[in-house]
Amino acid sequence: MKQHAKKILRLSAGWGLMVMAIIGWLLPVIPGWFFFIMGVLILDIPFFHRQIFWLLNQFPKLAQKPAFRRWQQKNLPCKKSNNGGQNPLK
Repeated sequence: MKQHAKKILRLSAGWGLMVMAIIGWLLPVIPGWFFFIMGVLILDIPFFHRQIFWLLNQFPKLAQKPAFRRWQQKNLPCKKSNNGGQNPLK
């Protein structure tokens, strides 16, 4: 039951951030890109795994942050990569 509630909370937060991103793209006051990135990270959309690994390779200091390290350990390596499916940050 606790796992189910945690999943519902995570989905609600992720989709709430995606809605905020759409509002942010329509209103110039709210930064939509920030909410979009946070929503993608919370929803853990597999399509964006490769892009996130690329981003972390481009900015190694960002990859050292605890939140990204936890995310990296939790996710499987990308299937479509030039390095044989290996995690580029290890």
